[in-house]
Amino acid sequence: MINIILNCFLSISLFISGGQKKILVEYKGEGSDEIVVERITYSESGDILIFEKPLNKIKMVMEYYENGQIQEEGNWKDGELIE
Repeated sequence: MINIILNCFLSISLFISGGQKKILVEYKGEGSDEIVVERITYSESGDILIFEKPLNKIKMVMEYYENGQIQEEGNWKDGELIE
């Protein structure tokens, strides 16, 4: 007996009215076995606000000045802020 396992990846993008991406979510698996592999949330100007890899328990959050420069960046691993 041969079992073939296919790891399916699916990316879903949501866009705001100006055509910029609002969120990008990458899934692995199907149905009840489906899990989020990566999630990226964007600002209206297209900058990354939140980057997450739930399987690795990693989360990066960025805040920007009005001119687009990074104001603050925080990185978390296992729910704790990494310096």
